[in-house]
Amino acid sequence: MSKIYGQTAFEDLVAVDTATGITAHPDGSQASAAPLNASYNNVTIAAATYASVRLATNPKVGTVQIVKNSADHLIRVYPALGAQIQTMGVNNPVELSPEIPAAFWEGETYTFIAVSPTHWMGFFGFAVNQNQFKIIQGIVALLGQTSVGGDLVLYSWMYQPNGAELTAHAGGGFTDAVPINSKYLNVIGTCANDHDSIKLVEVGAIGGVTVCLVNRTAKIVDVYPYHATFGVINNMAPGAPYELAPNTAVLMVARTNGAWNTITSAT
Repeated sequence: MSKIYGQTAFEDLVAVDTATGITAHPDGSQASAAPLNASYNNVTIAAATYASVRLATNPKVGTVQIVKNSADHLIRVYPALGAQIQTMGVNNPVELSPEIPAAFWEGETYTFIAVSPTHWMGFFGFAVNQNQFKIIQGIVALLGQTSVGGDLVLYSWMYQPNGAELTAHAGGGFTDAVPINSKYLNVIGTCANDHDSIKLVEVGAIGGVTVCLVNRTAKIVDVYPYHATFGVINNMAPGAPYELAPNTAVLMVARTNGAWNTITSAT
């Protein structure tokens, strides 16, 4: 085991385990799937297509598990019994494509985010190789790279439980949109109607702030920039909202105080 070193709330260094050389169970079932216990999990052996691994049981909200398929067969990543990933239904897996060295193709990586003890959100992305990798921005990391000593050094924002689930403003619109309550993970738990609204925070002129928004509702949530006159998201019109689809998550980074971009969206 090696260690990833993360920075919680930019102050306290914490060590997070990484696991490499994981063997997926060849029968491909949820019951027999190899359990994943680390934050970063690199599966290197899969003796058959659909060999399986399984996410943590009863994770705390904000837990992140990253799974990379470095094996030469497609693998399945299951939730624990009775849990689900995205909107795929209880006990159904995500499938990660294999590594194909001859084609210079890296195996797929998936970042899983626990939004409840039995529900994971997440997204495909951030290929990992020997020299550099990028992981979820806003919850676990901004940038990670291999150090001289071979350990993986990671400066990160960890989940901060400093706000309750959000209720989007009924009726929508910019003026009364509910402001997000964390610089880290913001979970929208209640949205009565499509296009009820929340609002991003004001940030410094240099930008660089990254937040994660998770919509756990069955409605579209409108996400407004902080400034109505010059705030933009993804080069849309000033003050225009980003539509966060039901049961999805998105990472948003502030390029400047008024300009935001979405980094990755989970569907």
